[in-house]
Amino acid sequence: MTQRRDEEIRALRKGGQLEDAFDLAQQSLEEAADNIWLKREIGWVYYTKAKSLAEMGEIKAAIEVLKLVAAL
Repeated sequence: MTQRRDEEIRALRKGGQLEDAFDLAQQSLEEAADNIWLKREIGWVYYTKAKSLAEMGEIKAAIEVLKLVAAL
């Protein structure tokens, strides 16, 4: 059985591979912009990335990622 794209993104995010999850999420959103399950998982990736950036003091970069959430 093939793993759904949202499950693959979730596994990457939860496995600590945030950059890979972020890249795959960006690519997947372009391919299936109307998939609600994909959007939900992408939202979590964006949230996790923004949180990570904010914790590192990269506030402007975190805000840019939050803008991606708003665009969903």
